[in-house]
Amino acid sequence: MSGQSETTDALCEEMRRLRNYARRLVGDRDRADDLVQECLLRALTRIDRYRPGSNLRAWLTTILRNLHIDDERSRARRTAALEAVGHVRGTAAAPNQEWSVALAELARDIEALAPHDQEILGMMGVAGLSTEEAANRLGVPAGTVKSRLSRARQRLPHGRTALH
Repeated sequence: MSGQSETTDALCEEMRRLRNYARRLVGDRDRADDLVQECLLRALTRIDRYRPGSNLRAWLTTILRNLHIDDERSRARRTAALEAVGHVRGTAAAPNQEWSVALAELARDIEALAPHDQEILGMMGVAGLSTEEAANRLGVPAGTVKSRLSRARQRLPHGRTALH
């Protein structure tokens, strides 16, 4: 068995610990799973940087923590941008009363969602970013953006899933 395949097997064994650590960091199961997925992807794509025989758990934990810090920093920047969009949106006149009511209902539904769901819906539905653009801004793979968007849309009340 090669050193890299042994390391890959050890990565799989560390997943449970990584998941627990990520859940303590972010407090949300979906975000924690996304963080672990990104951590393992980063570890696998940079496996050549790992020195066999060194502390794999410490290496993975450092990757996960750094990803979390980067995510929190970009989340703060996105929150500020979304608040600015919300301020502008709140001052804009609606074309008619029916549209205004529908928009207010949608805004309430989105505000009831978890912050990470609001974020992805805001980026894709309000700001109109493509999957690739959102992935670049979030620093995650396009597949992660698609899964986050899908979960956020599923959490909206029935009939409000037209955001894409």
